[in-house]
Amino acid sequence: MIDALRHAMPTYPAEVTDRTTDVVPDALEKLAGVSAVANPDSLSRETRAARAAKMMSSADFSIQVARMLRKRDQAIVDMVESGRLYGFEVGQLLFLPRWQFEHERPLPGLPLVVGALSADLHPLEVEGFMKTRQDALRLGGKRISPRRWLALGKDPAIVAALAREVDEW
Repeated sequence: MIDALRHAMPTYPAEVTDRTTDVVPDALEKLAGVSAVANPDSLSRETRAARAAKMMSSADFSIQVARMLRKRDQAIVDMVESGRLYGFEVGQLLFLPRWQFEHERPLPGLPLVVGALSADLHPLEVEGFMKTRQDALRLGGKRISPRRWLALGKDPAIVAALAREVDEW
């Protein structure tokens, strides 16, 4: 199972290949609760592992985000640590999910929302919250996701209030 999921993982840029040797097993353990000795017949573990692999393939390394935002890698690390961007670590690597960017810029109001998220939330829970349509967020009578709400420049305080209520997604 680990080998099959390894193919679903992102291609690593040359700058980080020396730090990625063990990232797939580490990532699956952290994000999906799957170890290399996991029972391959366990559908729930396979499902979680596939979702974790998909999530990692939709995230960038801090060095990639630094290039996109024209900043130093350390500046991106500082932005995550200060809550201006959302990121999660796997081994020695910092991943930043792409859902928080629109047109290669952070979503408007993102720091307010990131600051409202519980530090105990799993990255899959954060992603689920940000990408799922919410009853409290409506545009033209239709529910939209927190990510879309922010991308449209709507009031981030409303999303932050919802984020404070997220226990589990």
